[in-house]
Amino acid sequence: MSNMNPEKILIISDEFPPEGGGAGVIAKRLVLDCAQAGHDVTLICGSNDTQREQVLPDEKQHFVRRITLLWVLSYKLRFAWIKPSGFDIIILNDFVSAYLAGLWFSKEVLARCVIIVHGNDSHFVFQRNTHKHRWFRYTGCYLRALNHCRKVVAVSRYARELYLNYANGNVSPDKVVYCYAGISKSDFDTTLTLTREELNLPEESRVLFTACRLIEAKGIFNQLELFGQLTRKIPNLYWLVAGEGEDKQRFKESVEKKGLQDRVRLLGFIPRKNLGAYYRMADIFWMLSVRDGETMGLVYLEAALFGTPSIGLKKYGVVEVIDEGKSGYFYADETFYRDVSHCLEHDMGDSCIRHADSYSSSDFASFLIDQ
Repeated sequence: MSNMNPEKILIISDEFPPEGGGAGVIAKRLVLDCAQAGHDVTLICGSNDTQREQVLPDEKQHFVRRITLLWVLSYKLRFAWIKPSGFDIIILNDFVSAYLAGLWFSKEVLARCVIIVHGNDSHFVFQRNTHKHRWFRYTGCYLRALNHCRKVVAVSRYARELYLNYANGNVSPDKVVYCYAGISKSDFDTTLTLTREELNLPEESRVLFTACRLIEAKGIFNQLELFGQLTRKIPNLYWLVAGEGEDKQRFKESVEKKGLQDRVRLLGFIPRKNLGAYYRMADIFWMLSVRDGETMGLVYLEAALFGTPSIGLKKYGVVEVIDEGKSGYFYADETFYRDVSHCLEHDMGDSCIRHADSYSSSDFASFLIDQ
């Protein structure tokens, strides 16, 4: 990404690392790509005060504490200090930032805004009807931002479809476009390496790897059933699982109940920058998430970036990030063992990397900024 005409850009993202998920990851990458392209970038992001990730100088990155019902006013005070009217482009990275813009910004300032859609945004805005929802006027304020913003960009084709489906006619399809959010190897510490010996695995072991929030909707219990079947066919097969979540203890108990505790290793939380070493060391990355909010699945692309093929469901946004036969396979009962065996027996590294390289985070940043 290069730019001959630097812009003064304000990025607002309530979700930001180390908290949150994919939306926060995209926000961080967006800040770095815009700054590296020579733009004058300012960031306003949410914070719980116990964990913060600094990516810009103090005067350019502003944290807003989420203090119960006062969080809306906390953002207003920050806006009064920053003065959004002084920026050329304002990127609203999640539905919270779009809501806040609709609540506090003038129409003139909203006309400089680009709203990013990650998936279930419109479900929260248009489908919920709680007292809190009505009291905060989520729908009305969000719609105001939507009607007056410069453009709305979904992070994948499926994210756009899901957004419009939940919006139920409240949004014109012409208003919403899509562009893949993309990835960058600079997000990872590429100097880190891992060996099987360091993980107490046999040298001849074959390794499956999963990194996700440990909840049932991510497919971990279904994967456990399949893994048990695979161990009866493939000797020295191990499964490394990175992440935390509400169902971690129940999952651990299920592993023990099946007698697979020696084959399934729960790694706990691993910082994203360190995941590259695990992707590279593994033979296969797999995640069979059944969440309709799986609007893109950056983890499949991250694995491919390090030359590791993936297996995922042929559903949701996952369809757009796995190139079957080149960067991995889509799960199917009748071909699962064959596909796993192919990944283990053939070097798919080069085709995986070529596939991942076609999803550039800097291209996404350029698309957002382009008039």
